Amino acid sequence: MSATMALETESGFMSAPTLSTVRDELGFSSMRLIYESKSGRFQVFLARHFGRQVVLKCPGAGFDKDSHVIAQLYKEFCIGFSIEHPGVCRSLSLSTLPNGVPALEMEYCPGISLRNMIDYRTPKLGAKQTEAAVTAVLKALESIHRAEVVHRDIKPDNIMVDPCTGGIKIIDFGCADSPEYILLKGPAGTRRYQQEVKNGRRPVPTDDLYALGLTLAEMSAIVDDRAVQSRVQALSSELTHGRFATATEALGWWSRSARMRNSMRLLGKVAAVAAILIVAVGLWFGFARSTSPAAEDFQDMTSDVNCYPIDSQSNTPPPFIARHKC
Repeated sequence: MSATMALETESGFMSAPTLSTVRDELGFSSMRLIYESKSGRFQVFLARHFGRQVVLKCPGAGFDKDSHVIAQLYKEFCIGFSIEHPGVCRSLSLSTLPNGVPALEMEYCPGISLRNMIDYRTPKLGAKQTEAAVTAVLKALESIHRAEVVHRDIKPDNIMVDPCTGGIKIIDFGCADSPEYILLKGPAGTRRYQQEVKNGRRPVPTDDLYALGLTLAEMSAIVDDRAVQSRVQALSSELTHGRFATATEALGWWSRSARMRNSMRLLGKVAAVAAILIVAVGLWFGFARSTSPAAEDFQDMTSDVNCYPIDSQSNTPPPFIARHKC
């Protein structure tokens, strides 16, 4: 087969793209700033990469050469990349933008932050959505702690919620820590959601559980079901008082409380049905007695019959008795 015929029968593109076009396609596009830290150290962008929507976390203006910021991005990428769970926002890559600025690429998590839902009191969470959200966040923490990672910044701002399904994503591992790393071991997180600890103590999973307890206390304000709301508040109290050593224990408590609630609801329904049956049977017996001859009337009729003696000679009863015997 000749070379010309081979080209005519081989599949492929009719023309090759230029190198600059390839670089443009491989880069990030449609970048839009969605968050900037108060310190100005970090900026977060919404962008598209290979046609997929992603989130980019970059050093803020003037911090692109800051060794502390670069180390934090590197550590956040390594920790986020090591955890695979549907309730955890995963790190995808550590890239460099065309202007030379390093960027942490993360998956895009649709939904609303729990902080916005609490602040604006909308949308409310129904019973099923609340059950799903609390279960999901406990399972996500369980996975994080199983990987020997402590998030250290659990709060409503770092929990994305899908109001329709109750699905959640824990985001922002910028303060997370693990025994595998020697970088950035100092205290970190948000003071409002931290328990009092001694200086020098290493982070432990109960730190995240305590912060989650405070988070659930705020979340209970947007729960639209009183029974589930009381369970969320009870779990919040258990977490903040250190009743659980692990997220697995907290998840077990939450599951048992759900089963108890369902059992009580079932017992309530059974009791209601039993009460209806008792009332129906009572009404039926009352109706039956009202339509049958009374015992007193039967005794009166018998006494009337006995007051007429039978003629011993003819052995025939009087006409009145004969009528009754018929």
